[in-house]
Amino acid sequence: MKNYEDKIYSLGETVTGQTQAMSQAVQKTLESNGGVGIMTGSYDQNLSILSVDNLLLHSTGYTFDTFMEQTKGSLRNFFYDEEDILERDRFLQLHGTGEAQILAADGTVKNVRLCKEDATDEAGRQIWVMSVQVNWDHVNLALLNEAICSGFWYFDCDENSEIVNANWSHEFRKMLGYHDTLDFPNKLESWSDLLHPQDKERVMVQLQAAIKDKTNQIKYQVEYRMRMKDNQYQWFRASAEVIRRLDGSASRIAGIFINIDGEKKEIMQAQKSAAFHRAFTKADLCEYYVNLEANTFDTFKVEPSLMTVFEQSHTWDELIRHFVDSYVVETDKKAVSSFYDRGYIAERLKGLETELALECRITLNGKERWVRNVVIRGEIEDSEYAMIFLRDITEAKVESARHLQMAADNASMEQLIQSIVRLVDRFVVCDLENDRYEFYNLNGQMIYKPLGFYHDFQMQVLEKYKTLEPLEAIDILITPDNIRKNLKSENDIYKFEYCSLDEKTYKIASYIPLEWKNGKLEKVLLASMDVTQEKKAEIESRQALKEAYRSAENANRAKTEFLSNMSHDIRTPMNAIVGLTAIAGANVESQDRVIECLSKITESSRHLLGLINEVLDMARIESGKMTLAQEDFNLSELVDNLITLTKPVLDEHKHNFDIHINHIEHEAVCGDSLRIQQVFLNLMSNAIKYTPDGGNIIFSIEEKPNGFSELGCYEFTIEDNGIGMSPEFQKIMFDPFSRADDQRTTRVQGTGLGMAISRNIVNLMNGTIKVDSTLHKGTKITVTIYLELQEQEKEQDKNLMNLPVLVVDDDKTCCESTVATLKEIGIMGE
Repeated sequence: MKNYEDKIYSLGETVTGQTQAMSQAVQKTLESNGGVGIMTGSYDQNLSILSVDNLLLHSTGYTFDTFMEQTKGSLRNFFYDEEDILERDRFLQLHGTGEAQILAADGTVKNVRLCKEDATDEAGRQIWVMSVQVNWDHVNLALLNEAICSGFWYFDCDENSEIVNANWSHEFRKMLGYHDTLDFPNKLESWSDLLHPQDKERVMVQLQAAIKDKTNQIKYQVEYRMRMKDNQYQWFRASAEVIRRLDGSASRIAGIFINIDGEKKEIMQAQKSAAFHRAFTKADLCEYYVNLEANTFDTFKVEPSLMTVFEQSHTWDELIRHFVDSYVVETDKKAVSSFYDRGYIAERLKGLETELALECRITLNGKERWVRNVVIRGEIEDSEYAMIFLRDITEAKVESARHLQMAADNASMEQLIQSIVRLVDRFVVCDLENDRYEFYNLNGQMIYKPLGFYHDFQMQVLEKYKTLEPLEAIDILITPDNIRKNLKSENDIYKFEYCSLDEKTYKIASYIPLEWKNGKLEKVLLASMDVTQEKKAEIESRQALKEAYRSAENANRAKTEFLSNMSHDIRTPMNAIVGLTAIAGANVESQDRVIECLSKITESSRHLLGLINEVLDMARIESGKMTLAQEDFNLSELVDNLITLTKPVLDEHKHNFDIHINHIEHEAVCGDSLRIQQVFLNLMSNAIKYTPDGGNIIFSIEEKPNGFSELGCYEFTIEDNGIGMSPEFQKIMFDPFSRADDQRTTRVQGTGLGMAISRNIVNLMNGTIKVDSTLHKGTKITVTIYLELQEQEKEQDKNLMNLPVLVVDDDKTCCESTVATLKEIGIMGE
């Protein structure tokens, strides 16, 4: 590193050498004027000192040996309380000017200005070079700033008075909680960015105005809030003066920066206290300071209307007596007199830190007013003194009553609102003019976005809901034009029903006008009410009504058809009876002719009687008056009677008739044999009538196991290969008066009641009737009933157990079936 050679220039020549006297004089002037000392060092962990010049040693009172002994050769020990900036990595980043505190030889802490730069030594290693200026004026300024909690700053300006450089003192940074130029650089923005948003514009305008004013009439004196390093705001006051060039442009503006946060808070607290005191005493009619023992008082405030009492009273007792007699209402006089008794007050205030209070009514200026009498202990340790206030609380009483009434009203309103919320689950405020909406959900999930465009809301509704006929489509109903069309005045409400796409949820939409402008509707409120339960009940009721109407209509039609058919069916045998009676009468002498007529009359009468019996049976069934008899009978006899009754008709139509009896264990049963026979006669009659001549009819009976020893389960089957029935007719074949609408059936006599009567009789027996029919192929009807077994049938079963039986028949299949049946009941057959 080359040695720096100082040169002194004079007029005409350069002087390269100096006399000893000149050198001493120069050194003295430098020392006296706060000269700049130089020191260097390396960037090791200790920041070791490599060199220090004599001027720095002289300024700090050290010799080289004492300096090295004090610092131990480390820069860390030369500075005072600057641990943060002396971290090696941080110190490596610091360059340029700054401020710090050093420790002088006599233990004095001195403020110094620094300037640090980097260089390399002959070996190429990086070293630091630092100039240190000890200036007592600067030290005094630093002490002054510390005393008044201020920091120094200045801005340099160019010839256009624009700020080009900012410099913040070390004290300035410390006041804000910062350390050095790394965390608070010498830039205008370092400070301006920390100004409170509400203060920044005002402060910057004032700063620029002071800099631009060439007359120096505008001063930079402002108060503002700044954000500290801990992000808390504090109040500061800044004052500055401007140094100007001859043309008036600003060269530099320098000032101080004082923390006034404590002062500001005290002022604000004082203002709050004053405001509180004004508010507190404003309602006071009177204020007294009372000596309870001496019976004296000092007055601080008296309501003009009460001056008469004050002027007439010389003691506290007199004042209270006049006050009670002249102003307090009759019902409160005794309580007020006792409350202001001096002995009572002194006793109550012993050890009591809260106030005593009593509310009463007084008559003031002809009007009754509510007042609160307040007593507070005047001295902390003694109850001899008391502060007494008389406050007007009339308005507060009225307001309290109003609040109580409001609370009662609010409770009712809350119940009303809760009830409305249960009815109305969603609200939408629709701005039709600006195409906006706001959605509010009271119950359930948010099915729409809370905010957005109204046309988007329309699309969201379309994706979830629809209307039912005969209403127009929902996208048309909720258009702004249609809403305005249906809302002509403020009292109008536009409603329509809609439902979810799957028709599981039903709602009512109600549009209510909110805002109008120049007669045009701009905003509406859409309220959505869930009516799913009511709507489903309505739909079910309507469906039930339709079905009832359809059933009644069908019944009426069937009865009409029945009457039409019955009139024909009854007229035919009646005509025959009348005609045959006339023929018999005309041929009395011809015995054969008369017998023939009587035979046919008998046949027609029986037919007519059967028709009438069916009608009567149906009437009993519909009125619930049909009952079943309980009598003993034998199934074999029942079948024999059925064959006997149907055999003539079977022969007439030349039908092939087979009977199959399978696994009958119990023939002796109890039940209504006539009704059972009626059922099978009806079924057999239908099979015979609706099977073309020469057809096949099979009657089968089988006993089924049922798990009950007291009951027998019997399955009867009647199967034919007749005309069969359509699936449509099978659905209504058991309805009264029902007959298939077919040319083949209309030619057959019948009332349409047989199947209805048969099924009702089977139902009364807790049985079932099943139909299996194919059009043009035939019909199979299976009837299952339960019959109680006779007692002798049970005993007979036990007597026949293990008896050998020989079965003989010309039909092998019949023999095998009989043997199997006998085996099931414990009889060995072969």
